[in-house]
Amino acid sequence: HFNTVASVIGLLSLPLSYFWLYIGGSPNSVFYVSLFVSIVVQYACVKIMCETINTSLLDYSKIVIIPLCLLIVFTFWIGEIPKLFFRESFLRLFLTILLSSILVLTTSYFIVLNSSEKKLCGEYVKKIIRSKL
Repeated sequence: HFNTVASVIGLLSLPLSYFWLYIGGSPNSVFYVSLFVSIVVQYACVKIMCETINTSLLDYSKIVIIPLCLLIVFTFWIGEIPKLFFRESFLRLFLTILLSSILVLTTSYFIVLNSSEKKLCGEYVKKIIRSKL
């Protein structure tokens, strides 16, 4: 059911794009149509998933969507810091990846994960450390 709905809605981008071009839209409008259809597919998938796990869309938003949006807001700009101090180089690339990874991991741990998920992550890290020693 899930894949069928996502596929059918996703396939709508082709006739919608064609129609948009037919009525005189610019070639770039195809990307906007595709973006719109992708958003509709995501909404449909979340709606089906909420029905499957017996939760409301509002509860899902509070538990998943809002923390992920906060993660994006807090971590989006970290990639700009190396640009302020370094010209284009592998060092700047390495620092951007390193800073982004550290910030995303720590922010995910403190903002996105609930207490049981934090406990599970802690146990997993302890298991990895024990296996290395």
